[in-house]
Amino acid sequence: MDATIVYHKIKMNGRKSKYSAWFNGDPRNDSLAYIVDCERIDSLGRSFPCTGLEENNLLRGPWSSTQWHEFKPPLKC
Repeated sequence: MDATIVYHKIKMNGRKSKYSAWFNGDPRNDSLAYIVDCERIDSLGRSFPCTGLEENNLLRGPWSSTQWHEFKPPLKC
């Protein structure tokens, strides 16, 4: 996977569902960031693939997240 950062518990205005999104690059400060994968989580905890519109909203914002994780590149020997 090409992801360098993942955000969980993403909230978007006008949506009751929460989202998780894996990005290559950080969308907070990298204009070339793109979505590797994303999923929508409903109130029952079921996950569904994001639609193209949801992916576009995640790329362009606004949204907020309370949990994220950065992936460190593997060490080269």
